[in-house]
Amino acid sequence: MSDGLSGAKIGKLKLKGESNSSNSKSKKSKKRKSDSLSQSDHQKADQKAHGGGWLIENFDQILGSIFIEFNEFMYMHGLENGLFVIGAPHTAGDSPDANEVFTAIKVDENYIALKSAYGKYLSTNSHGLVIGRSDAISPKEYFKVEFDYDYDGRKIYLKASNDKFVSVNSDGDIVAIKTEKTDCELMIRSMNKRELNVSKKDLPEEEQADDLKNVELNYVKKFQKFQDKKIKLSKEDVKELSVAKDTGILHEKLLDRREKMKSDRYCK
Repeated sequence: MSDGLSGAKIGKLKLKGESNSSNSKSKKSKKRKSDSLSQSDHQKADQKAHGGGWLIENFDQILGSIFIEFNEFMYMHGLENGLFVIGAPHTAGDSPDANEVFTAIKVDENYIALKSAYGKYLSTNSHGLVIGRSDAISPKEYFKVEFDYDYDGRKIYLKASNDKFVSVNSDGDIVAIKTEKTDCELMIRSMNKRELNVSKKDLPEEEQADDLKNVELNYVKKFQKFQDKKIKLSKEDVKELSVAKDTGILHEKLLDRREKMKSDRYCK
């Protein structure tokens, strides 16, 4: 070999149109790692912003110290007279006030009782106001937790013993006067250590499949338009669904993947 070529680096012959698989794999690996970190950071940031309170996702998680959020950083607030109002907005990172934290007690399947910071159990009066003046739990102190699952994700509602949904009225009072769920959505946040294991029976039917690829398929069948009679699934790595599930944003990730397919009747 001549001196002119002795120092040259000899590599594999690359044909026209051939991709650099090593670089491609490296980029995909970095992207998955980045997605994982961003999703995990999203959950941690939300919990930190709400003073350590994380969003509950199923009935089994409602136990012990919880607080109820109606608007962002605005929580159900107990008064000394036993009434409840929507509290003043908190600054991101602040913990809820002591009288905004309740003790949740499971009393039946899908039913809980709530104990205020003043040691009284919540119920409703004849005017539909939510009050905390009971010393013991009876059916009047039962609140039913209802979950709805739709294209926009998981929604939570509380139904009082008067068969009305808990909400905030125009005066800022916490009431149970509506028979319809409109404007009654709320968020329940737990102050307990988070357990990620979820019972299959607590999941919507679409999520009871054995693997996440079939979960995605179930949602595609539910929401996708079939103009050409063909099911269109995302070609992105299914592993990102596993990460999203672990970080509590599975529905958002599924919606994002469907949106990219431009064939979902709920995606624009």
